[in-house]
Amino acid sequence: MKGKKILIVDDNIFITESYSRMLRKGGFVTEVALNGCEAMHVISRSSIDLVILDLDMPVKNGFETLMEIKESNPWLPVIVVTGQEGKETKVNVMKAGASNFFTKPVDIKILRNIINQLLIMYCR
Repeated sequence: MKGKKILIVDDNIFITESYSRMLRKGGFVTEVALNGCEAMHVISRSSIDLVILDLDMPVKNGFETLMEIKESNPWLPVIVVTGQEGKETKVNVMKAGASNFFTKPVDIKILRNIINQLLIMYCR
């Protein structure tokens, strides 16, 4: 799915740069946002094909951002990658519309495979 645009949303710049570098190696185009407000701004001005979203962020947390994304763009796949563990977190995120859920650290190869699967399913 080369050329598809992925938005990486995380307040940790090391994580956003690491994911971005690895995804670009796989042929993806990446954008970065450091919080939910920035993410919504990017989504409103750019054609995003998939979002990788952290939950623990300042300004607007990932759960609020997920709900806002799903309200305005229900077709947009969102993968939650977070440090929050627990079945309840995963259940709540999936009920809110996430396409998949991972606890950090996540294997980038597995993440890339899931991204490719989701892009095939949601390709518009």
